[in-house]
Amino acid sequence: MWKKKKEQNENTAAILKKKIRVMKRNKVVTSLAFIAMGVILLLWPGETLSVAAQVIGACLTLAGAAAVVMYFVGDEKSFFSIAAMVIGVIVGVLGLFILINPVFLVALIPTIMGFIILISGIINISEAMTIHRQQGDGAVMSLVIGMITIILGVIILINPFHTASLMCRFLGIFLIFDGVSDLVIISRITSEVREASQVLHAVDSTAKDVTGEDDSAQGTVDSTAREETAADAQDTVDGPAQEESSADAQDTMGSDGQ
Repeated sequence: MWKKKKEQNENTAAILKKKIRVMKRNKVVTSLAFIAMGVILLLWPGETLSVAAQVIGACLTLAGAAAVVMYFVGDEKSFFSIAAMVIGVIVGVLGLFILINPVFLVALIPTIMGFIILISGIINISEAMTIHRQQGDGAVMSLVIGMITIILGVIILINPFHTASLMCRFLGIFLIFDGVSDLVIISRITSEVREASQVLHAVDSTAKDVTGEDDSAQGTVDSTAREETAADAQDTVDGPAQEESSADAQDTMGSDGQ
């Protein structure tokens, strides 16, 4: 029973260790990659954004060229194939433009965000004026928030590339934090698993000692039982023999008396 339980514990521990080993390897690789990307984004945000924009432009250019080639190679010249070819041309031209001028794409996203923030600030000011006309509370706070939002949107629109670099740095800090925290977590999990394995080994050793003591006690009981059985059997044999000896002695004495 103990051996079977020990084998089950060993199999469970082996499976758990294998899973933890695989998870640890994947986590360490991912965490180091996140930390490396975070450091690159934090130290060289402008260059990173330019390279990323050039990669996106190259992919768009290749996709557009592939769509045009597929149109001329294919036999079908339907409306959908012509539309796909036209879209491919537009995408290819856009990708080529981004490839030549990557700053355009880098500044495009912050510019869109700046317009959205600017519109949101205008809406906040409009709501503040509505609250003031209705003599409600919070009009001043809404007006201040709206003005700050508009100023933030204008700053982003004036210098979108700097905004993109700042966002890139924030992203780098987040990636570094995420990678380091993952390393700490996987280290903690590994330590807990190691402690659990040690406890499991201690339980197995204790179970083995208890089982050995039980086997020894059972052997003592069996030996005592065998001795008692042998003694009873000897008594059973010696009893009739003694009776026969007594009877023979009495017969001999009776014969002598006659």
